Amino acid sequence: VSGLHLSIIALGAYRLARALLNRVDAFATRWDPRRAAAALAMPVACAYALFTGGDVPVVRSAIAACLAFAGVLLMREVSGPNAIALAAMAILAVDPGALYEPSFQLSFASVAGIATLTNPLRAALTVPKRIGPRWVARPLELLLLAICASAAATLATTPLVAFHFRRIALLAVPVNLLGIPLGSALTVAAALAAVMASVSTPLASLALVVAGPLAQRLVDLNAYFAAPAWSSLPVASPSWLGLLVCHLALAAAWRF
Repeated sequence: VSGLHLSIIALGAYRLARALLNRVDAFATRWDPRRAAAALAMPVACAYALFTGGDVPVVRSAIAACLAFAGVLLMREVSGPNAIALAAMAILAVDPGALYEPSFQLSFASVAGIATLTNPLRAALTVPKRIGPRWVARPLELLLLAICASAAATLATTPLVAFHFRRIALLAVPVNLLGIPLGSALTVAAALAAVMASVSTPLASLALVVAGPLAQRLVDLNAYFAAPAWSSLPVASPSWLGLLVCHLALAAAWRF
């Protein structure tokens, strides 16, 4: 279970609640459906994090999601870097030793990379944001943003991967582009199965019929990209100083 899965569930709960409340005229004319939906989605995010074991990536995502929903409730914009920093401080306040765990380091490095490097990488591309009709330009822009986000996360985590595992993944960007949609669909199907199981076992079985092939395709995808001998490059583990230099270089690239 990753932070992405929690984000999908929390955002899905928010959008579903908002859509349903918008259809209730008696409610929508008196209260703001967006704020009510945010209030309903917050406990969903917390419950998902609790029921899935509360691993670092999930807790990080739950805190960020709750901050985003709190921003909707208070009608304030939430700063991505501030949300990441607050989530890190909250986790370290409970478990200071998490700072030295690969899970903590990789989780926060990836989201920090996405938050700070995605837009600069997109700006560095020579492809304009509007090409042709809207039905062409919008999907192309989403694809380019997904590529940049995957590259940003890869850049931010590569020094840590080399440090802990002495390898550098060379196919991380295409794997993420293909794997994230599959993983997202699998998360939705599994969540529906869990909800339906409390109502009807046959209904839950229908959702699992969809989830099964998705899970198998995800396993096959990982196996396919991991098969080539050149899919990852063995490297020497850098020192803590080497890690610092790498991330300072990334920070400088983002800044300038």
